[in-house]
Amino acid sequence: MPKRVKTRRDNLPPHEFKIRCKEYLLYLLSRRAYSRKELHQRAIRKGYPAEIIHEILDDLERVNLVNDTQFAEQWVASRLRSKPRGAKLLRLELKQKGIAPDIIDTVLADQFNDENPEKIFAQRVTQNYLKKVKHLDPHIQKRRIYQFLSRRGFSYDAISSVLDDLSIHNPLTPDNP
Repeated sequence: MPKRVKTRRDNLPPHEFKIRCKEYLLYLLSRRAYSRKELHQRAIRKGYPAEIIHEILDDLERVNLVNDTQFAEQWVASRLRSKPRGAKLLRLELKQKGIAPDIIDTVLADQFNDENPEKIFAQRVTQNYLKKVKHLDPHIQKRRIYQFLSRRGFSYDAISSVLDDLSIHNPLTPDNP
């Protein structure tokens, strides 16, 4: 267990210590949404004791200022708007932020449904990337697009569908003359 660094807060009475921790967490929440795990980690780094952090986070959850489900929904929607990613990569990002697996499954199922399949996001990302590879040989194009989409967490099915729509053969099957 890492040794706790002494700070100016060590001289404060316990109730003042709790007030300062709550103010810090509210300040963070005023800037953007955070998961419970992220807030906990930030407060620990500031030197607040875990017992006080848990108590305050429970209070903030009770009044719905900390809600991992809402955070996950906002995070996924934001990522799909600004930097579209596949379900695999979004799942990993949410897991790293401390979101429970059942919440992740629910949020991703809502985003990648029949009306809005992963393929649509893969197509949108590919349109911009095509400008960079259009001058290349078709075999190199398909390989680069496949790798590009794969790095962004898109499923094989979504990638294959995009490549088929672009009239570029699937990178894992040989070309037929």
